[in-house]
Amino acid sequence: MKKAIITVLAVAALVSCSVKEDRTPCPCWLTVDLDGCLEHSTDVTVAAWNGRNIYTADVSASDYSDGYEKPVPKGQVISTALCGLQRSSYGSGRITIPYGEQSDPVRVHRSLLECTGEFARDTAVLNKQYANVYLKIEAQEGGDYPYSLVVESDVDGIDTRTLQPTSGAFMHPLVPSPDRTCQLRLPRQRDDSRPVIVVYDQGAEADRLPLWEWIRKTGYSWRDRDLKDIYIGVDYVRAEVSITIQGWEDGESMNIIL
Repeated sequence: MKKAIITVLAVAALVSCSVKEDRTPCPCWLTVDLDGCLEHSTDVTVAAWNGRNIYTADVSASDYSDGYEKPVPKGQVISTALCGLQRSSYGSGRITIPYGEQSDPVRVHRSLLECTGEFARDTAVLNKQYANVYLKIEAQEGGDYPYSLVVESDVDGIDTRTLQPTSGAFMHPLVPSPDRTCQLRLPRQRDDSRPVIVVYDQGAEADRLPLWEWIRKTGYSWRDRDLKDIYIGVDYVRAEVSITIQGWEDGESMNIIL
């Protein structure tokens, strides 16, 4: 009898060692820390991708002090978060600016994660995907500038899954403030993008000013995580352009001959 009990226990031990649970189908629980988003916005859109959309949700960052948690399939996962949408549309991971509008004040986070274990964690850091461009044109003898201006480009948004600018027609009119300064939120551009300022005289195109070339000559990088703001003064009397980039030393600027 004793020998039979020992035999049963041995068989049980052998079975327990040879049979292992296959945990491959089990998901990975991804937690996204949203605390840093509160600096910019309470309302955040979070999403995860692995060749397809795993989830997309509009959340209030203040409601998730311990992070936003969702199960995702095991493997590589792209985690994104964004805020600042106003007039732009968002779908299939792409933010698209309507023709005639400027960029929304959009900030985007993107991480490529190895979600191969039971748990993974991401910290959302929202980076500025637009440049504020301030343009002031001095007319002759300080008079009013008699023309209308629009900015055109071939970038109409950004793919949040890659942080690459998306191709499409962009146009936005420049409306001067009382001090005759025009302000524009220009979306992140590709290195080969050619944004221009189109000058109209009584509805007819009179000139195309190479905004892209002015910016390029400063050494400005469209690949920075947070895009810097750009200040441009155009003086037709002196036939020169003065450009200052946010973060340069006070008073430092670059002059370009028109």
